[in-house]
Amino acid sequence: FTTSQFGSPVSVFRFDAANGFNGIPCAYLSGLHSSREWPPHQPPGGGLTLWRDASGDGQFQAAEFTKASDLSMLPVSVDAAGNLWYLLERKSISVLDAGSLDANGVPAWSFAAARHLAWPAVFADPTHGSIRRIVVAPYGESLVAFGFTKELPSVIGHNMPLGRLAVRYSIEGTTLRETHRTVLPYDVNLQNAMSDQGYVATTAGDYIFVGYEQRMTVLVYKAATLELVGRIDIGPQSQTPIFDGPPELIVSKRGANYELFMPQYTGNATTILTWNPADPAPLPSPGAMTALRETGSVQVTWPSVPGATKYSMQRRHLGPTGWSAWTPCAGLEAATLSWTDPAATAATAYRLRALGPDNRRSDWSRTLYAR
Repeated sequence: FTTSQFGSPVSVFRFDAANGFNGIPCAYLSGLHSSREWPPHQPPGGGLTLWRDASGDGQFQAAEFTKASDLSMLPVSVDAAGNLWYLLERKSISVLDAGSLDANGVPAWSFAAARHLAWPAVFADPTHGSIRRIVVAPYGESLVAFGFTKELPSVIGHNMPLGRLAVRYSIEGTTLRETHRTVLPYDVNLQNAMSDQGYVATTAGDYIFVGYEQRMTVLVYKAATLELVGRIDIGPQSQTPIFDGPPELIVSKRGANYELFMPQYTGNATTILTWNPADPAPLPSPGAMTALRETGSVQVTWPSVPGATKYSMQRRHLGPTGWSAWTPCAGLEAATLSWTDPAATAATAYRLRALGPDNRRSDWSRTLYAR
């Protein structure tokens, strides 16, 4: 299953022994009006459109397209059984079940057999109510809806916010029964990013991971109860990371660990972090450092970090071929909130980490440059 920056369309590929690693297109679901020329032979006018490769040749044919009268909201979700979930605004949460495979190995997705779950009343206000994302349990036994309500409206804006309320529902036929809910932190300052808000959500194992837009702070909730149990920060030393699309947080369970893959929108890179439910809570990152350059030295100062018992300082220098690697330059006790570097060069950079008991530590501080 592949998708776009905004979670629609979804393109599906199948694999078989005869073609090895070469994927064969077998389905395509698009939820919005489109005037694009691709894919070829699609019904005119765009709309909620499904292509299913009935012939098994991997080619688009006009007779293989079907179209629904509604338009879906972005993005499309896929569960472990291959069912496709999408939202019809204030109408339904709809599902195209994969069902059985045909002779060509293509699942039996069909608008005619779609399931439609009733739109939850809490998100139904015509002015402020909206479901922005759903996270579905692996085999569709429950889901978590994220969105805005009359009491918790969208006030920050931005292109595709996650919402302020998360509600867990068990799925009983076509009925959604609420079991738990939680209000998400919203319009907050996380990792020195003002007015931050939830932007992406995904599930892995027993947890739901909610990523915040500006600084890639990820909050971890128990999927069964929506209890907040963890927080993961990419850290202020990174280059202003920002989520810029609903699918842009991928979490995979590896034994007892969870691996988070997060693309940095402005950094042209993907950051991979590991989280374990047994990990101790991290210490806060050190606040803003200051540097005072004197003849032959630089004095670095910083505010204290609650819970810290030591500090670790690293340094790098700018040379003719660029910046050197980070190297340790000082280990300091908690009571020490300044350090003088006698080996500072014309351009030196510093970063600081707080250390605490039980292997607790902070992320690195924002890099400080002394020129």
